[in-house]
Amino acid sequence: MHNIAIEKEIIQGTRKLSNDALREVLDFVKFMRFKEEKKQAFQKSVKNDLRSLGNSALSHLEEEFLDYKEKYPYEQ
Repeated sequence: MHNIAIEKEIIQGTRKLSNDALREVLDFVKFMRFKEEKKQAFQKSVKNDLRSLGNSALSHLEEEFLDYKEKYPYEQ
């Protein structure tokens, strides 16, 4: 489902909700926005940290993750 379709479904789903329920939806939207901003800030910080590493540090970091998926398989 594309963003526009999701947005339309959210708007349709909020029709006829009470003011209290709409405030809860708004609080959730604000929370999700905050969460996304924090995630983006973290990713930007990690990218900046990686850019600042020297070649030897980058090589060492890459070695740390060799065969990572085999060593640490994801368990469900």
